[in-house]
Amino acid sequence: MTQANLDKSKDILVELNITANITKILCIEYDKATLEDLRKPLFNAVAVALLIARGGGGTVPMRGSVDDQKTFWKTSTGADLTNFEQAAETLDKNDGSQDTQCFQCTMAPSDVVIIVDDSGSVNNEEWGLELLFVEKVLEQIKDAMADGSTQASGTIFSTDVNQMAFTSDYQSVLDFYHNAVRKEGKTMIPLTLDKTAELVQNDPNSRLWENDIKKIVFFLTDGQSTTYDTFDSSCINLKRLPLEIYAIGTMANAKMVELQKISSHPNYARRYTTFDEFKNDIPSIILQGCKTGTALGGTNNVASGSGPTQVNQTEFTVVGMQAGETRYFSIPFQTGTVSNFKVSPTQLDMAVWISFNNEYPSEANYDFKDECVAGTECSILVKDPAQFLNDVCQQVNVVMEQETYNAAVTATGGSGTEDVPGSITIKEDVVSNWEDYSEADELFTDQAMQHYNQSIRWAMAILNYPIRQYVVLGLIIVSTLYR
Repeated sequence: MTQANLDKSKDILVELNITANITKILCIEYDKATLEDLRKPLFNAVAVALLIARGGGGTVPMRGSVDDQKTFWKTSTGADLTNFEQAAETLDKNDGSQDTQCFQCTMAPSDVVIIVDDSGSVNNEEWGLELLFVEKVLEQIKDAMADGSTQASGTIFSTDVNQMAFTSDYQSVLDFYHNAVRKEGKTMIPLTLDKTAELVQNDPNSRLWENDIKKIVFFLTDGQSTTYDTFDSSCINLKRLPLEIYAIGTMANAKMVELQKISSHPNYARRYTTFDEFKNDIPSIILQGCKTGTALGGTNNVASGSGPTQVNQTEFTVVGMQAGETRYFSIPFQTGTVSNFKVSPTQLDMAVWISFNNEYPSEANYDFKDECVAGTECSILVKDPAQFLNDVCQQVNVVMEQETYNAAVTATGGSGTEDVPGSITIKEDVVSNWEDYSEADELFTDQAMQHYNQSIRWAMAILNYPIRQYVVLGLIIVSTLYR
């Protein structure tokens, strides 16, 4: 970033009349920023976002259009893009598999439901792309299906809904789609959502209420629902279940508002306007699904579909961990309580990062951290963020009030494959009892309190990291905001 670009971004800040809002919400005085400040990720991200907003680069191209992306970034930010093409091609083909030379994702034990649209508006080319998506997802979980830790269920819908039960037989799921006789009827989305809820609750093989299992639904449709009488209620009923639901509009006719109602998170809704856009973004969808955290806490492990029971302690197992792997979890948090998150490895060395505002915590972005060697215990006491923000920026309370926190468990060393036991214990938030809640003594020192909410402290210049990390984070934040 050059001084000229920094000055231009400040002019845009004034033009958009958002100086006060940036200061209030992000707790930074960007109008006083220097080039040195742009080494901090939040300052860098704001600069890039402002330049894109008024940079004249036009609409952000899809990720698969490398040349267009390069032109866009150069026009908008004036950035040095010497290595852009090589890096973009590596990232573009990354779907988390072992041969992509990038982030590798090992799918946690999962129940995966893949729903595809067979309505009359889906032509043969689009049907072929839906099958390609199915093949890519199944390829990602093929090994996990072979060892029985992951299973899948297929659904094809139009006027009627055709479903298959959960199974770990990879070939039978693939054949379910390839051998399907197309019906090409109406787009009955509410009926399909209702049938999906029935499947995950009543299929004897479903593991809906097992804390150790990640539950993912991929919902593909090319258009708008034929019926709306029960659309909202069907969406709500399915989203009440512990599922991560991705809603993918494969053509421009799909309504984004419908996709967001179906999906369990606004970021899990995507819409494409051309076949190439959808095809090129399939690796990104699969990678996001692979990284999705397993929901933990607040349920008992019950075999039937009777539903969750609120409990004060939840036990879980991080199945099949090996050195170098990371698993992600999402845990409910209740105001007025503290949550003690523990894992107890016997063969592996581990690190645990926890964050309230980052879906994928890491060494670079966490609120709580603990490390443990094989034979010991990683134990973190997760406390209400509001109690620790008084020395950072009180306005951040607005950003930090969330009902869940996120945990990343990484095997940093050791040997072999291990099923690592863990637990989450909910206690009343009584400060005098904290030391009885957890064996992680460092959590009760002033130093540990200073590390709390580290991700927000980045913006306050408390930590410094190499410039390449700031640039990457800036691009990630901007691509999320402007996608």
